[in-house]
Amino acid sequence: MKIKDVLEKHILTVKADDSLKKVMQLLCWNKISGLPVVDDDNKLIGVVSEKDVLRAMYLSPEEYNEYGCSAYNEERYKDIMDDKVETIMSTTLITASLNDRILKIASLMMLKKIRRVPVIDSEGKLIGIISQGDIHLAIFRKYLED
Repeated sequence: MKIKDVLEKHILTVKADDSLKKVMQLLCWNKISGLPVVDDDNKLIGVVSEKDVLRAMYLSPEEYNEYGCSAYNEERYKDIMDDKVETIMSTTLITASLNDRILKIASLMMLKKIRRVPVIDSEGKLIGIISQGDIHLAIFRKYLED
C-alpha cells in the first residue's frame, strides 16, 4: 500500500511568522499534535509541534536543577504566545512522497520517534500529511475490517 492510497489531503498549516498562540489554538481545537509550516508558495519549510511549545516553556540551560533538568515554568506559557513559529519550529525535516510505501514510512516514524510525516511533491510543496493513525487505520481497513 502506498501513501497516495491513504493520504489525508485536508491539512492545517501555519506560516513562520504566525504566533504560537495561533499554533496552540489550532492544535487544541483540532486535537492534533503538530502542524506543517509553509511559505507563501505552500513549500514546506518546517514543522511545529506541542513538544516544541512545551520545550519553549523550560528555563534556560543555565538554570538546570540538581537533577540535571531544566526547570519547567508554567507561567512562561502565556509569555511565549506572542513568539513567532520560526523561533521554535523544527527545520530538519523527514518527508515522504506519494509513491512511498506506508510501512516504510511507519518504520521511519518509529525509528525517528515522530508521529507524522509531511508529504511533498517534487518541488517541495506540501500536498498532505500522513500520521501513524492514518497508517494503522489503512491497514485495519484492508486486512481486519469485517
